[in-house]
Amino acid sequence: MLVFLNETYTWAPLHLQVELLESKQVPIHSQILFINDVNGDGIQEVAVLNNKKIIEVYTISSLDSPILTYNISKYITKAHNLNAKIIDVQGTSMLVVVGASFVNETHEALQILCYSIQSSDSLLWHFKKAFQYSVSYTFADINNDSVEDVIAATSFSVFVIDLKARQLLWERNVDYDDISNIVLVGDVDGDKRIEVVRCSENLIYVLSSDDGRILSKLKFGTLDEKYDYFSATIYDINNDGAEDVIYAREGKGIYAISFSKNNIRGMSWGFLWSLSLSVAPMKVSVYRDTETYVYVRSCGKISVINAQSGELIWSKEIPLYYETVDDINGDDLLELVSGYNNTFYFIRLLDGTILHNFTIDLNYFLNLTSQNKEDLGEIHDMKETIHTYTTWTKPIVIDLNNDSKKEIIVGANMFAKNKQGLFLLIIGSNGELILKKMITEKPMQMRIYYCNTSSGNMKIIIFLEPLDTLLNKYSELRIYNLTITL
Repeated sequence: MLVFLNETYTWAPLHLQVELLESKQVPIHSQILFINDVNGDGIQEVAVLNNKKIIEVYTISSLDSPILTYNISKYITKAHNLNAKIIDVQGTSMLVVVGASFVNETHEALQILCYSIQSSDSLLWHFKKAFQYSVSYTFADINNDSVEDVIAATSFSVFVIDLKARQLLWERNVDYDDISNIVLVGDVDGDKRIEVVRCSENLIYVLSSDDGRILSKLKFGTLDEKYDYFSATIYDINNDGAEDVIYAREGKGIYAISFSKNNIRGMSWGFLWSLSLSVAPMKVSVYRDTETYVYVRSCGKISVINAQSGELIWSKEIPLYYETVDDINGDDLLELVSGYNNTFYFIRLLDGTILHNFTIDLNYFLNLTSQNKEDLGEIHDMKETIHTYTTWTKPIVIDLNNDSKKEIIVGANMFAKNKQGLFLLIIGSNGELILKKMITEKPMQMRIYYCNTSSGNMKIIIFLEPLDTLLNKYSELRIYNLTITL
């Protein structure tokens, strides 16, 4: 266990320095869409979508003024589930913006905007398709033309938009099940061609990537069986060359489903295994080191299952929300790193062993006075007070000094009664704190990003959003330089 006492860590394996380079105020409710080398000049850019639905692209070396701007408010107003990425089309890059916009209380529209990156607001193509209820989508090269396409699923249909040809490739109607759904792509029958998998609360469809014809349909229940949570992913868990569907649903459990070609019916399916889970699955993922694991994060609990046998390996009642899985200490075994409340965990995926964990002492972090401490009561006993707690950003795992062991960059937002502190932390593979930097004492939320430029310069990008959006009208974008000192 580690308690943070001061600012000096002479025993740390790395000596790091973080220096603020640039900062810029942006309107509240803005978001970072991506960090990428937009124009291929070796300099990373950051794209920010502001609350006026204008995308501004800045170089990370200067936030003075954007080098490109795209006003998407002409097409997308009340947007959600919005993403943007740079896609290469025959040697020419274009900016693709995908998002759903509300039409009325029951209808939405999927909007796709393709822009040239050579100049601002240079719209190349606009696609719009209205539908009832919600939409999910993903990117994949569905037709083998070396350009990613958009695969989308609604409550009533599945369709593919060809970004290279700039047209609707195909659309297939499916039975209504619920307003929520998940769309996945993968080679589920082992024929070296990908299929489209559309999952909802009670139905799983497998569709051909050629024309959308339905290859298989699996029914889990009826429309009157309603559950709040379900999750799904695709992975070849039994190493037979075909990817399997791992599907988890509240009230039903988790299933590993194998699909194969069938000369009569087109495709057959079967359960590899199933396991009853009493919790609501928020996220299901598959990871592999010496074993293959199915990881399930649910409300208040994490579980790890042997992907081949379906047996529960371990579970812990730790309500994580942002976790990262990676080989942290270079032993070829995966670890899960995440923070909950005032504790940050290193958990080995193989057996659930907590390799490292440390608890933050808010007395020292926030420099509380003796009177503050008396007011707070027992600061270490979280069951006796709700005034002290810490929220964490999603950990970023990166090997900063190329020694095969990785460091963790994470943000900690610490509250103690009427005091708050947002800190940038860098943690070593052995669980020791390498760097702690106060970012702000203002009541704000923090998101952290990392990028490594072509010249080897390490940058940390921090986005700060005020908690009180009535009194505060601006968020803040900051660029920090991260250097290793001797």
